[in-house]
Amino acid sequence: MTEATTERFESSAEFLRALPITTFSSSGKLQLADGRLSFTTSLRHRVLFDVPVNELHSVARSAVTGLHLWHGSTRYRLSVGSPVYIPGVGTAAAEVVTGLPLDLRGRLEMDRANRATADNWLSLLQAHETTAPTGVRVRRPWPTWAIWLTVVGVTLALVGVITAIALLTG
Repeated sequence: MTEATTERFESSAEFLRALPITTFSSSGKLQLADGRLSFTTSLRHRVLFDVPVNELHSVARSAVTGLHLWHGSTRYRLSVGSPVYIPGVGTAAAEVVTGLPLDLRGRLEMDRANRATADNWLSLLQAHETTAPTGVRVRRPWPTWAIWLTVVGVTLALVGVITAIALLTG
């Protein structure tokens, strides 16, 4: 769900922690209102940050729907849009019965909507972006190919460990 006006913009988002795994992220709402950018979690309605938008610097895109925002020496990493596609009841039942992903069109539409939301956030925040304070070391986000390479590498390492354990105990 995305709402946009000249004074207010909000969308669903994931607040990413140190590891780019959804287990360590927090779902919630990213909101720009009254000159402030804030993130509020969905579960406990905790405000994880609430900063003046004109103090943000080094705003950058990360992967497809990710954003890197800096406020002083603090980096915020977010993935905007809805992280989960929920098909209609009939489609979900058909997928379970046939075992096929029948609603590919819905998933692609959701992906397009998430990309558009990320584009909107990026252009909106970059319009308010300021320069980094002196002495602050800004790390740019990883390129998409590095993220995918890391995911594949970690997956292969886990498969190797599980296989080794199975062979040693079996």
